[in-house]
Amino acid sequence: MKIIELVDDRTPEEKLQDEKEAKTKQTLQEVLRQDYVMDLNEIFDTHIPINKWYYRGTTLVGQLNVDGELFNILFEPGRYRFDQGQYMFINVAFEKIVNGESTRELQFNSRKASSIVGAIVNALIDKLKDFQHDAIIFGASDNIEKRMRIYNTIANRFAKTFRFVIRDVKTNDGIITILIGKNVSQEHASDFIEYLKTRNK
Repeated sequence: MKIIELVDDRTPEEKLQDEKEAKTKQTLQEVLRQDYVMDLNEIFDTHIPINKWYYRGTTLVGQLNVDGELFNILFEPGRYRFDQGQYMFINVAFEKIVNGESTRELQFNSRKASSIVGAIVNALIDKLKDFQHDAIIFGASDNIEKRMRIYNTIANRFAKTFRFVIRDVKTNDGIITILIGKNVSQEHASDFIEYLKTRNK
């Protein structure tokens, strides 16, 4: 019998990418199975176009319909100025529309949970391409435990394109997770992070 030795010919970069993707899927499994039975492939593959974009004050709102349920994705842009320039950031959240009213409560039908989370994640990825952003902030002031599990799952999906991910920062109103972009210099990163923490308190 001939023994064939398997050789891992991946580059270090490919190995690192594979490890990150495996970790992301593992985290998704650990996070989401606590509340819903979800299909990970459906989460990553569900792309649903936004019905419309509109402004609510300074917040950009995108509405999407997932299996007959309406959700809003919220983008609140801001800027951090310092002597040498400025960094742009975006506060991101989502809400469900029930009887014409918005609510941050999470009432996912377990049968639809995979497609709902997947639609939100992929809509975020698509729309963020239109924004200059050096940081993204996900925050929860109610349903904190459930909401932050979902937000941290989304943060993991973005992590490979950011320099830092600071999870579960306590504020006066709840908890936030901050992603800091790679073009934020090491010199200014600490002050920028402190500003974002303070701004959300």
